Amino acid sequence: MAIFAEKLKSYIEKSGQTIYMVAQSSGVNRTLIHRMTTGARIPSKKETVALIAKSLLLSPADTNDLLEAYEMSKRGESAYRQLQLVKQLLINCARPSLSNLGVTPPRNFCSLNDFDIQIESSPKLISQRSQINQIIRLLLDQELQKPDGHVCLISQPDYTYLYDTLAAMTTIAPTAKIQNIICFDRSNENNDCYNLYCLEKLVPTLLANPSFEALCYYDHVNTLFNEWSLLPYMLLTSNYALCFSDDTNQAMLYNDKNVIRFMRQHFNKKLSCTNPICYSIKTSFDTYMNSLLVTEAKEPPEAYTLLYQPCLMPFINLDIIVKYVNTEICTPEMIQHMAAHIANIHHPAAKIHTAFTQEGLELFMETGRITEVPSQFYQPLDMNSRKEVLHNMMQAIEAGSLIPRIIDTTRFDMPISLSVDALSPNQIIIYLNHDADNAFSLIINEPSLMHAFYEFLVYIQTSRLVYSKEETITILKNIEAKYL
Repeated sequence: MAIFAEKLKSYIEKSGQTIYMVAQSSGVNRTLIHRMTTGARIPSKKETVALIAKSLLLSPADTNDLLEAYEMSKRGESAYRQLQLVKQLLINCARPSLSNLGVTPPRNFCSLNDFDIQIESSPKLISQRSQINQIIRLLLDQELQKPDGHVCLISQPDYTYLYDTLAAMTTIAPTAKIQNIICFDRSNENNDCYNLYCLEKLVPTLLANPSFEALCYYDHVNTLFNEWSLLPYMLLTSNYALCFSDDTNQAMLYNDKNVIRFMRQHFNKKLSCTNPICYSIKTSFDTYMNSLLVTEAKEPPEAYTLLYQPCLMPFINLDIIVKYVNTEICTPEMIQHMAAHIANIHHPAAKIHTAFTQEGLELFMETGRITEVPSQFYQPLDMNSRKEVLHNMMQAIEAGSLIPRIIDTTRFDMPISLSVDALSPNQIIIYLNHDADNAFSLIINEPSLMHAFYEFLVYIQTSRLVYSKEETITILKNIEAKYL
């Protein structure tokens, strides 16, 4: 609350107006404005803040600044930071992966002999960060070239060089097995966004290599990884074990088989106490359908979705599916599953809260393409079928089973390749469809991350990132009138 109070007080003082004058010109109660400037009250609606901003003659940038302070104070600084990080994480994960950009690291750029570490006695001390980085890259390069390569890591994702290297190298070894044990913070000593920061750093490697396993346990991160900790990080390959400090200034390299066996036992013991952070699947759309659309709910769902286009699948009748689906890929059994899922969505008690772009809906009406479905699975819908789908969607809105919000793309540049679905607070799926051969599902498994994504999908429905209910309905009515 203090942030909003300080901002509002500052803007009033800069305007040269008194609180009485602001109250007169804005129509907001003078006592309420006074209590807002002292931090004793915060308005229940952002429209109240917008009225005050208008009376103060604030620029669009300053108005946005004041409204952002309002949201931060209303929700709490901690919760607001989490929401903004989820938003940025979604935008970042929808960017083209390293494999799409054709980025591959140079191969065989050096050997262990270059560092005088073809050692007769183990261990070997390395005390230069640049040399440690080069050795890490060399060990990864050697292991990932093996048909049965297996890299074991105990490391936090804030080691930027390591994770950038992993993301680049796994594009040339997409089936190599990499297991990474990460400590998730349970103490909030770092900050309450730490676990989200970890996921953000992991996403490029998850995108590049579906065989990459990120696993977590819970402890006090600042206690385990600090200047007093003795070489807490470990990189283990078939022939080497590298243990290094969290500041990557000191490392010990081992090549003794007994030491490597001991290190692997240590790793496996820790591994048994971990859980997957998420499941990444570089997949075809049929796998996505099985994991999401054909999930049979025990009761009508209340789901939240975030897409470039509206969630159109529930409004496609079985006859449209049969007419346009590629039967060489989608089996009759899958088609029946789709129909069963749609029937469940159409249950009177079902509710879908969805945020999408106006551009996405108009793209469907102009082309018959559904962006969340890879093009090889169906033929574009003709205009009559598009109109039928739009009509079904508008009926669901009128019935209250579909609760839409159109995204303000000036505030949230929603990627066309991204969709996020929460069928429940414990079932979060991020789906990326870059192209026909590069579809990717990320199923969140860790509780604090599931909570953060679910809260974002709930938050966006009433946030400044979307148009109001009234504005959304007006836009949809105009599109309906244009095509129907």
